[in-house]
Order: sequence, then structure tokens, then C-alpha cells
Amino acid sequence: MRDTEGHRIGIADIKASASAIHSSEELNDLIAIITSEDPIKSRNAAWVMTHFTAQQLLLVTPWLNQIIDIIIATQNQSLRRLLLNVIEQYDNTHGFFAAETLRTDFLDFCLEHMYQPWESAGVQSLCIKLAYRQCSFYPELLLEYKNTLQLMQQGYAHSVMMLRKKFL
Repeated sequence: MRDTEGHRIGIADIKASASAIHSSEELNDLIAIITSEDPIKSRNAAWVMTHFTAQQLLLVTPWLNQIIDIIIATQNQSLRRLLLNVIEQYDNTHGFFAAETLRTDFLDFCLEHMYQPWESAGVQSLCIKLAYRQCSFYPELLLEYKNTLQLMQQGYAHSVMMLRKKFL
């Protein structure tokens, strides 16, 4: 990724940066930017990852748990939303969630943040989807998931309420 000196960059630069990632070493550099102290550079690097091809997403495999740790720890909602999107894309194309590798801290995070009114609609929606995928392995977790969705009655964005309805 070209040096942006902490400035926002456009979609053309994001796509060009994403298409330039071909190795684990290059991805490691991108992860280092995501974990940097500069919130704009971190967000830009995460945005690059959302434009990875299915083949490039395979490179992310060794960093999935670190990405989840960042999602849980960050206060930067943009970074959180983008990295949740990366996890969702990875699961859609390669499968990530399995009963034997379930991370309870990430499941708890998703269950909590899907109904937090201070979270963005994007984070809430991604947490609803990812929580469902994690809960689907266990009937008792799926029941807890649906009970949590039922508590979400009003005060949420229309997109969140429509997704809630879909999963109920």
C-alpha cells in the first residue's frame, strides 16, 4: 500500500493496493499497518483487505485470530466494521466457523454488539450474521441468539431491523 501519510485514499487506490498483495510477507506489512497507532492508516489498510479476491483471502488464514483480537479490542468503529467484513467474506468463501474452533470471546462480542445502540448499523448487521453462523452449531446457543434478537424491538436502523426479521 502506498504511503498515504495518514490521509484518506480513494477507491481506485484501495483496489490497486488490494490487487498488489500476492504473498504472506506483503499481507504481514498490511497487518502491521492495521495494528499501527494511526487510525486513518489502519482503516485504509483494513479497507484494502475488504477488496481481496477469494484467493487473496486464503493468505489471511494465519492472521484470522489476530484480526478477531483487533475487532474485540479496537474502539475505532470504522476499523471494527471493515475487519468484521473481512471475517464475513472469509467465512463466505472458505468457511471459518466450526464447532471445534468456536471462539467464545468472539461469539460473546457478536452477541453483545449486535444489539448495542451505540454501534453503527454496519457493525450491528455484521454481528447479527456472524453470531448466527457461530451459534448454528449448538441448539442452545441458537436459542440464546434468537432470544437476543427478540429483545431488539425499536430504536434500530431499518437495515438492522430487516436483518433481525430475516434471522427470526
